[in-house]
Order: sequence, then C-alpha cells, then structure tokens
Amino acid sequence: MAGCGYWDMVDSMTEEFDAQEVLPKLFIGSAAAAQSVTSLKDHNISHVLSISTNPPVYTRNEAFQCLSISIEDEEKRDISTFFDQCHQFIDSGRTKGGILIHCTAGVSRSATVVISYLMNLFFKPFMYCFQFLKSIRPCVQPNKGFVSQLLSYEGLLFSNQQQLVQTLSNQLLSNNNNNKSPSCCSKLQHQQQQQLEHQSKQEQQPQPTVMSCQQHEQIKPVDAAQAQAQSISSSTTVPSC
Repeated sequence: MAGCGYWDMVDSMTEEFDAQEVLPKLFIGSAAAAQSVTSLKDHNISHVLSISTNPPVYTRNEAFQCLSISIEDEEKRDISTFFDQCHQFIDSGRTKGGILIHCTAGVSRSATVVISYLMNLFFKPFMYCFQFLKSIRPCVQPNKGFVSQLLSYEGLLFSNQQQLVQTLSNQLLSNNNNNKSPSCCSKLQHQQQQQLEHQSKQEQQPQPTVMSCQQHEQIKPVDAAQAQAQSISSSTTVPSC
C-alpha cells in the first residue's frame, strides 16, 4: 500500500499540462488543464475561458478571472453569437497575464473559439487558421455545425475588410483632392503678389518731366535775350582813359 501511495504521488507530480500555447499568452486545453491550478500559475495564466456547461470552480485565493460560456457540443448550437465576447476576454487575458481557453476535451468548442479569434486577428480564412491550430494541437476538430458557422464568419470578416479598404481608398482620394485645391490657390496668390510687386516697382521709378508747348515758348525768348547780351558785351571794346 505504501508503494502505491508513493507512485501515485510521483504520477501526480509528473502529470502533463494538457494545454498548448497557440500564441504568446494564449493556451488551448481540456478541462483537466483548467483544474491544474499549479500548472496554470506556472504558465502565468491569469484568465480562464470555459466553453463548457461544467466550468471549473476556483477558490478566492486562486484568484483567476473567469468567463464561462455555457453551450453544448452540438451541431445545432449557435456558438458564433459568443465570438465577440470571447475575443474581448481573450485580449484582456493576454494583456494582463495569460489565458487558457478550454472545453471538456479541448477538441471542438474551445477550438472553434480559438479559430475564430485567429481569423479575426489575422484576417485569415477558416482553413488556414484550422490547419495552424491543428499543427499545434493535433486533436482539434470542431463539429460540422461549428465549421459551418466559422465559414459564415469568414465571409463576414472578408466583407467587412473590403468595406474598410473601400472606405480608406475614398478617404485617401478625398485627402488628395483637398491637398490639390490649396496648391492651386497658392499659385494664384503668388502670381497676384508678383503683379503687385511689379506695379509697385514701376511707380517708384523716376518719371521724365513733360512740359507743354507754351512752357517751351516762354523759355526760348529768355534764353535768346541772354545769348544776345552776352554777345554784345563780348564784342564791345571799352575805350581807355
């Protein structure tokens, strides 16, 4: 009996953590992984997302933040209505520590939520994200109803992406048009400024004095009389005493 107790203790110490890290601080696993408090703390997991009708119960001292989505692993169940809520909780968990997403076996329900998160995060189609997750946890396999919902979610994501691209393209064209208008106005203002400066320079230049014909006639006699007086004075000989 003592031997059995010893080996039971060894088995519990070497028990593997039934979860895999999909992205930094994001783990997918089974209900057994969610119950392994020591392993959760060893992996710095602070949040637990349970996609199960039987979520784990923690004590206050264990201090995990939990979100429970109560849904059965049945094809007729609509799991897509919880995608947005789960994605927000996953983001919060990855920011504040780490998060484990689990269902009973870590095969269908938790895998569906993780795949939807990958699709939304990376804008990748269902098959790409499914194969990526399967390469990390080979046992994942959403049921047919969940796969159909993921394909519909793929169509919704790509439709929203196309609308976003179109909106950004329209904004870019609008910004380009707005940038052209001020450029044209500035060119026109520059031309007007150059014209004003040219006119100002012309006004500052000295202008030739224009005299009327009468002014010329009045000036000519005066100049002729002076010339005659100078001629007489120079030709007249003053007799000596």
